[in-house]
Amino acid sequence: MDEATESLTTLGEFEDTVQAKAPVWNRVLHRASHPDKKSDGEIAYKKHTLILSILCNNMHRTLSDNLPTLLSIYMASGGCRGRVIDLFNSLGLCKSSKPTHAITKKLSEQGRDKVRETGSNPKAIVTYDNFEFTDGRRGDRIGDKRSFRSITTCLTLVGQGMPECGLNQRMWKPLTLLLQTEMIAKMRRDDNYQQMRLFFIEATIKESTIRKLGRDLSTRWLIQPLEVQPFPMERTVYYPMAPVMKDENTNENNLAILEEIHIKQFEMDETHSRFNDELRIVYGDLKTVNRMLSIKAAREETSKALYDKLSWVQPGAGLLHLRMNCCQAIHTVHWGGSFPLDPSTLQYAADRLDRSNVVKATNFRGLEELIMHSYHSRVMAMLMECMKADKKNRLMSIYNRIHPDPDANREGPVDEIWLNHVRFCQNAEPYMVLVYAIRHTDLGILRQALRECCVLLQAKVTRKRAYVRELIRIIHMVDSGASTEELQNAVLVNMMVKLRGDKLSAFEMDTLLELRNLVIRLLLASRISSTQEIDDLLIECSLNGPYMKDLKLSMEANFSRLRSGRHPKKEAVDDIVSLARELATKTLNHTSALETSQERFSRFAVPDLFNEGLANLSNNIAAYNLNVRHGGSWEGDDGNGIDEDDLRTLSDEEIDEECYLEGLFQLDSAPASPNIGP
Repeated sequence: MDEATESLTTLGEFEDTVQAKAPVWNRVLHRASHPDKKSDGEIAYKKHTLILSILCNNMHRTLSDNLPTLLSIYMASGGCRGRVIDLFNSLGLCKSSKPTHAITKKLSEQGRDKVRETGSNPKAIVTYDNFEFTDGRRGDRIGDKRSFRSITTCLTLVGQGMPECGLNQRMWKPLTLLLQTEMIAKMRRDDNYQQMRLFFIEATIKESTIRKLGRDLSTRWLIQPLEVQPFPMERTVYYPMAPVMKDENTNENNLAILEEIHIKQFEMDETHSRFNDELRIVYGDLKTVNRMLSIKAAREETSKALYDKLSWVQPGAGLLHLRMNCCQAIHTVHWGGSFPLDPSTLQYAADRLDRSNVVKATNFRGLEELIMHSYHSRVMAMLMECMKADKKNRLMSIYNRIHPDPDANREGPVDEIWLNHVRFCQNAEPYMVLVYAIRHTDLGILRQALRECCVLLQAKVTRKRAYVRELIRIIHMVDSGASTEELQNAVLVNMMVKLRGDKLSAFEMDTLLELRNLVIRLLLASRISSTQEIDDLLIECSLNGPYMKDLKLSMEANFSRLRSGRHPKKEAVDDIVSLARELATKTLNHTSALETSQERFSRFAVPDLFNEGLANLSNNIAAYNLNVRHGGSWEGDDGNGIDEDDLRTLSDEEIDEECYLEGLFQLDSAPASPNIGP
């Protein structure tokens, strides 16, 4: 694979090579060519490439076959039939179909070797997920129908932020309890909390007024970007693995997937002593993690072999699914309805911003964009009101309106519409902190985002009970005394990947796997007429997917005009400012759509998710500790948490801790402390 990738880099050196090695041919081709009408008299060397390739390949078929080989692979990956490739081969342009097929097989074997080499590294990390598709290739027989397939695709890479010898099982002590007092104490409104929120407010104002401010002024920040524990992440080098022809819906299939990855593709020995010491991280979605935890719990007591116990597997959930669950929770709580008209609902913002594809929370990218633009419009509306009142420190004024002092006197009329606006901003900010931490690869901010998202999703109205369990387990693993600092940093760092050298180009590990699945899907669609067996075609597309993509980009960059296949997006600045102006002025029922001194009620009143989350957090962490230490179940008989009888079985240390938390924060009735949370 490295030799093949190196051959792509030589395409960009074609002009220099021709001028240095064949100056006579260079002059002849220049005199025999005419420049393009739009090239200002310059002759593009890409026109000479094919002529020189045919001449050199005829004289030296084995030494000068780079371009014909690349052209044949490029045509085969684009779906050209064998007879078409053979036709161009007869013209001297490329290889024939038979050697082309042999070359792709060789590339697949090189990909297997790279996977085997990476898997032997003690710092190797694996992620896998389901891949579902419909095989649309039908034969000529009557009644031959399409077949639906569900398989598992995998990626492997060498982890970052780990010791050279890899992770060790002694770094993880699962029987150590998760202390809720320590978790809550880390969520106080300190300077970092305020600086992050002020940065979001200033960034919103700059993005919404970029045309008037200009580029130079927009790069000047009053509030500097926050850094707590930045990690200097290197460029991620990953390798796709051959797909496993099973889905991950059952425990048996997950066992078979782990065996296929580590025993067959990594070629690891089941009896090796490394399974007694090493700890390998395996990332996946919520279903994958739950299956692996169930298998580990069942195998811990029944299995004797080191490999079969699976104590060397450390499951980890991906950050993409956390982002999706946060957006879905915000949609569930703040969507509201179309009647009566309520400017504080998310549906009102969707109507004004002309977003028709977010009625259901299935379109993640569209929903994320709506939440961000709705937050921007509310902040801009508050800025307009501050400008009318001629307030000096407008950033701090907006911050104080979104995060009022809980001990302040709240006597007077209740304005539920304004409370909905405030609570939407408060609930959107933890998601923004999560996105900020991922882009900046800051482990300290990422831990804070996990805590805040965990508390918000504890509220029952979000309907995210299943994901709350996994969030508590993640916090137990990366933000408690149950694991060493090396393990915590390794789990957090490798939740993210970075494919470019840009500073803010990091994204989620599971997003990378979804992008790889998209490449496989496109390759399968382009080769729908292939006569290969579907399993062989899947393996070839999986192992060769990154190379095929790089080949396509390199060929088009050197010999074609680059055209983006993406549709241009309309800038949302005008829509955001228009919605903000509508919220800030008295154009809606002759009253301000933001805050008034009159009593207003909303049919879609939003509860305080943070206080509700704190109220449920104590029982949920106690249930988690009970399950870890005593083997109890997560849910009680009523499905709403553990019973009082189960709580009595906790040790005195746990009961004192829970009573202390209830007395300190008064979770049942009183609002949260002014130094805690939103």
